[in-house]
Amino acid sequence: MGRAATSAATRDCESGIDKELFLAVVRTMAKVTSKLQLTIPKAIAERFGIRAGDTVDLAPAGEVIRMIPRKRPDTGDDVRERLRLFDQATERQHRRQRGQRRVKEPADRGWTREELYTRGMAR
Repeated sequence: MGRAATSAATRDCESGIDKELFLAVVRTMAKVTSKLQLTIPKAIAERFGIRAGDTVDLAPAGEVIRMIPRKRPDTGDDVRERLRLFDQATERQHRRQRGQRRVKEPADRGWTREELYTRGMAR
């Protein structure tokens, strides 16, 4: 809120406008950032159950814009389904690992891996 708006608001509060009503309006104001991101006031987010990462729809409604929170899916069944799928994938991985052949030890090549790191270096 700019200095002029603040002084006008103070003047209005002193002239009889309900201070609580004024503060309620100020608390519900949102600010648009330079990247055109909208910050939702905490009181509004709590009232409508909006959390970080949630999606909201913005719909034109004449001269105003309506913000409509999208419904979150019921996480109870979703979590159980995801755990079931995770267990299935884990079992498949265990079966794959049991079926894998063991890597054979390399035959005698006349050199070792350690020699590769020291070869050509001054001793």
